[in-house]
Parts: sequence; C-alpha cells; structure tokens
Amino acid sequence: MGKQKREQKRRRREAERRLFGSEPTIELDEALDYVFGGKGQEEITDELILELVEKGIPEEDLRAFKDRGFAYCRERGSFVGSPEFMGGEL
Repeated sequence: MGKQKREQKRRRREAERRLFGSEPTIELDEALDYVFGGKGQEEITDELILELVEKGIPEEDLRAFKDRGFAYCRERGSFVGSPEFMGGEL
C-alpha cells in the first residue's frame, strides 16, 4: 500500500471515529462494497431455490426473484434487485 493510500485510510478512520464515537467494527469501504458493490451476492439458481425452499421460503417468490434478476446474499440472508421508482425499472 502506497504512502498516499495509507494517509487516506488514516484520515478516513479519524473521520469515522469522530462520526461514530469509536472505532468501527468493519471498514467503511467493506460495508459499502457489501451494500452497493455486490460483494457476497450470488445468482439465484434452481439449486439455490431448492435450498431456500427447504428453509421455508415459498418457491413461487423465489422464482419471481430469479425471473426479475435478483441476487441472493447468504451472509445477510437477503435478496437484492434493481430499485424501482414510480412503477418503472431503472
């Protein structure tokens, strides 16, 4: 890691401490990557659908998520899709 990158990281950590009052439990970049960058997401496949049906999620819902191009995040146990505004897709 270069000197400039280390300095940016140090300044970000200081800003996070001021903002949150303590050291964050994970890096802000890592959190943003999970939320917006798709980290940990996987395509909804027929195999995954069978697995999730066994956990109690209705197959009809899972098929609808798959058809709409949603992804699944095992770590969070959540589905991620494109946002919709006023009935239309972006």
